[in-house]
Amino acid sequence: MSLPARGTPLRSDEWIERVRDANDIVEVIGQTVVLKRAGRNWVGVCPFHKEKSPSFSVNSERQFYHCFGCKAGGDVFRFVMETEKIGFVEAAEMLSRRAGIAIPERRPGERGQRTAALEALEAAAVAYEQWLADPERGGAARAYLEQRGITRETQRAFRLGLAPTGWTPLIDRLRDRISEEALLEAGLVAKREQRSGVYDRFRDRLMVPLLAPGGTVVGFGGRTLGEDGPKYLNSPETSIYHKGQFLYGFDVARRPAEAAGEFVLVEGYFDVIALHQAGVTHAIASSGTALTADQARAMKRVVSRVALTFDGDDAGREAMLRSLDVLMAEGLEVAILPLAAGQDPDTFVREHGSDGWGRLRAAGLDPVEFIQRHEESAGGV
Repeated sequence: MSLPARGTPLRSDEWIERVRDANDIVEVIGQTVVLKRAGRNWVGVCPFHKEKSPSFSVNSERQFYHCFGCKAGGDVFRFVMETEKIGFVEAAEMLSRRAGIAIPERRPGERGQRTAALEALEAAAVAYEQWLADPERGGAARAYLEQRGITRETQRAFRLGLAPTGWTPLIDRLRDRISEEALLEAGLVAKREQRSGVYDRFRDRLMVPLLAPGGTVVGFGGRTLGEDGPKYLNSPETSIYHKGQFLYGFDVARRPAEAAGEFVLVEGYFDVIALHQAGVTHAIASSGTALTADQARAMKRVVSRVALTFDGDDAGREAMLRSLDVLMAEGLEVAILPLAAGQDPDTFVREHGSDGWGRLRAAGLDPVEFIQRHEESAGGV
C-alpha cells in the first residue's frame, strides 16, 4: 500500500498508531544500545546512567523498556524523547521519518496548541509518577496499591502516579515551563468560579494515565484516596481526549490481542491492570462509560472476537447486555464470561490467578446462552 503524500488528511491518532507499529522498540533501541536476548526480553547496559552489569531490559511483546537500576522506562516514543532530549511531537516525527511515513500537516495554530497540551499531559504524568515514588507524599497511595496486589513493576509499566492534596501542586510544579492555557487545553486544571485563576483538577487521587496508541498521554483517570468527591474522576472531553473513542489499555493490548485472536473487554482501569499483571495482556476497558460504536470499530480493526466480562452484579450484567448489542451490531463475535455476585475481573484474577482465568474463558457463553440465563434469573421465562 502506498504512503499518503504529505498533507493528506490523517487523524493524529491514526498517524501515531502507524508510526508505533512501524518502529519496533527492540530495533530502535538496538541502534544505540547493544542488546542480547534473555528469555522473552532483551537486556543491555542502560544508556541513562553509568553501570557495569546490564540492568536495562526491553520487552518486545509489550513494546516497553525498563531499567532496574535508575528506574527509567517507557515506550519507543519515550526512549527517543529521553535520548534525543526532545518533546513528544518531535520524537513522533523523527520515528515517522525513520519509517518512511508522511507527517500530516495541521491547520495554522493547531499544531502549536496541540503540542503544548500534549507536553503538559506528559509533564503531568512525570510529576504524578514522582509524587507516587516520594517517600512521604506517596506512602498512602503505595500502600493502597500494595493492598490491591499491584507490583512496583506493574505500577511503572502503567505509569501510575499520585495527585497530592492541595489546590495548586501541579500548577506550581509546572509553572516555569507549561502555560496556564496549555494546562486548560489538556484538562489538567479548571477555572475558579468566584475569582480569577485556576486550580488543579485532580487532588488527592491515585492517577492512571490514559495512553493512546504509541504511549501518548491524552488524559487521566483519578481514583480518590479520601472521602471527598466522586470515587473516580476522569479528564474532561478535550481536543485530544474523546472518551467515546478511547479504550484503556489498547496501546499495550493490541499486539497480544492479534496473537490471541480476541480482546478481553472489562469495565475499569484496575480490572485491566490486574489482568495484565496475571498475563492476560489482551485486556482493555471501556473505562466505566457505555460502550460506543467507535470503540467497537476500533476493536474490529484488530480482531474479530471479543470476550466480555463485567462486574458480577445486576448493573454489570445489564451493562454487558448493552455492550453485547453494540459489539454484535458492528459484526464482532462475542463470548460472555459471567462472574459470580460480588466479583469483578480484578478480584477474580487476584483470587484465582491465570489458571482460574483460563477456566473462566473456556466456560464462556455464547450470546444466546447468556441472554437466556439472564432472562431466567430475572424471571423473564
